[in-house]
Amino acid sequence: MTSQPVEVIDLSGDPLSALYALGAGHDYRFLKMGKRDVFLCNAPDLIQWAFTHKSIGRGRFFKIFSRWLGNGILASEGEAHRAMRRTLLPTFNADAQKLYMQAVMQDAPNLLDDWQDGEVDLAHLLFQFTYAASIRAIYGLDRLTNRDTNELLAVLATGSEAFLGRTHAPPAGHYLHEGRVRHPVVNEALDFMFANWKPTPLTTILDTLDPQEKYDQTLTMLSASLDTSMAAIVWMFYLFNQNQNAFEKFCDDSRRDSTHYAALALDETLRLYPTGGWLNTRESFSPLNIRGMDIPTGTNIFVSSWVMHRDARYFSEPDSFIPERFSSPPAAWTYFPFGGGSHLCLGRPFSLVELPYLASLIVRKFDIEFLSNNIQLRLRIGLTPVGELYVKLKRR
Repeated sequence: MTSQPVEVIDLSGDPLSALYALGAGHDYRFLKMGKRDVFLCNAPDLIQWAFTHKSIGRGRFFKIFSRWLGNGILASEGEAHRAMRRTLLPTFNADAQKLYMQAVMQDAPNLLDDWQDGEVDLAHLLFQFTYAASIRAIYGLDRLTNRDTNELLAVLATGSEAFLGRTHAPPAGHYLHEGRVRHPVVNEALDFMFANWKPTPLTTILDTLDPQEKYDQTLTMLSASLDTSMAAIVWMFYLFNQNQNAFEKFCDDSRRDSTHYAALALDETLRLYPTGGWLNTRESFSPLNIRGMDIPTGTNIFVSSWVMHRDARYFSEPDSFIPERFSSPPAAWTYFPFGGGSHLCLGRPFSLVELPYLASLIVRKFDIEFLSNNIQLRLRIGLTPVGELYVKLKRR
């Protein structure tokens, strides 16, 4: 690497704090992580470069995930990735999104019929509600497995623990099969899905793939999307709990059959809690030069949404929940909760429509009085909320 001061970083302890301490207020930092050279990008031009340069890709650091997810769209590179993306892109185009939303709007109001007045853990209800509405729309299923879905989500999260260097694969209960880490709970869930899902834009295309690719892509979709959607809506209400003025604006707007303020609130939630990924890792595949700095082949390139989204140079009062800030688009490449470039999340358009609708629907049906919250952050590939958010519900 070009001659620059080098800091040591360790992601196995508190990576969010470590990244923020080194990155916030700086355009870039040269780091050392073990034996790896790392270039941390924290300026719009550098982030665009990291996401879009043809000689920068997922690389060896991200290949840890391929042991868990196989060669799905999340872990693939180059022409293989482009071919997969072309195959899967129709599953989230405008027509597909319309079909998903039709299913959500048909099922979601009925799902709320089971909610009862009184003191409840809203976080638990939100997880169940978003989970049920999403898998019905996307997979045509009432459930993903005959087991407790939380068990499946916990197993899927183990891959991110390995990614952070906190576990050594395969941990207890897992086993190696043809170089990939497997678990009976995941195998059983995918077999159940394949046997029972109904035709949707996604399942129709997944059914055309060969068995291994179908397994890999489905596992990737589950790992990358399900927990993140449920987490986002919980974080939104967690932030409303701390900001009563914003919550009142959200309720007033939603009860006029609008999702405008809910969409602003979702953007602001994903700024503070980017559930789809707080760290994007890349690698240089050839010698590069940016801003006059030499970046050797094999350098790990880090882009952290947690750091950029909370950088006071780009967001005033960065730690405050202010949905109105998204009334105007943020500066390019300062906000990227769904990643960027060729690896931009395919499900982004659907999430940006579905989640505001679901959040708004809840307060159209219920008055909510916040009582207490014990939500804590559990760090995985996304930022998972863990704990209880107690409220008093009263059907309107």
